[in-house]
Formats: sequence, C-alpha cells, structure tokens
Amino acid sequence: MVIPHCLLLSIPSPNCGKGNKRDNITIIYTPWSNLKKDGSMATGQVSFTDQKMVKKIFIETRENAIINRLNKTKVEKQPDLQQERDDHVKELQDAKNRIRAKEVRLALLSIQYETYVIIDRSREATESRLSKAEICTSPCL
Repeated sequence: MVIPHCLLLSIPSPNCGKGNKRDNITIIYTPWSNLKKDGSMATGQVSFTDQKMVKKIFIETRENAIINRLNKTKVEKQPDLQQERDDHVKELQDAKNRIRAKEVRLALLSIQYETYVIIDRSREATESRLSKAEICTSPCL
C-alpha cells in the first residue's frame, strides 16, 4: 500500500494502549487541504471542508505486518534549528552579495560603454573639423 505524502492518515498510534490492539477500526484518508480546524474545537479534533474528498476504509482485524512496515520506515530527526537558521541567513547574504556584484559589473560596463561612446563622438568631431579645414584650405577657383 503506497500512501501519498499529501494525505492525512488517521490510524491508532502503536504506543496507544487501547487503539493499537483494537479490531474493527476505520482508517480515514483525506488531503491536508481538506482539513478544517477552528478555535472552538478540542485538541486533536478536526473536521472536513468537503466530505466527498474523505475516504474511509474499515479494517476488521489488526494486521501487524502493516504496523511493522510503518515502523521500519519511520524516521525521527532532531534538527539543529540554530544551525539551519544560520545556514539560511548565510544563503540569503550570499544571494544579496551576488546581486550586488552583478550590479557593480553592469555599472562598470555601462561606464565603459559611455566612455567608448564619448571617445567615438570626440573622434568623429575631430574628423569632421579636419575635413572642414581641408575643404577651406583647398584652393578655391
């Protein structure tokens, strides 16, 4: 049985005294977006926004094989939240620095381009002055 990660699975906890050993239980599958919870509800109580999205499966007898498979794939992590936060802040700063470096390179390129354009224009102006001077100095008849 493959359980998609987007589904809520409601089964009794193996650590629960009564729920783990019961027969005739109902397993409820629904997407997490279908859950409805408001402040007036008790802890652990949920309702559903659309009953059509809820799938209920009735299990007559307890099957240890399913619970054993679930326990084998169970992963418990103890995250280092401070380290994760520091890594995230460092990634954000690196991204900002890359953006700043790119902006500086673009600014330098635009300055170089403007300088080139100015030099080109001054060269054109010099050439046009020279050509006008040649025209004037040529002997007129």
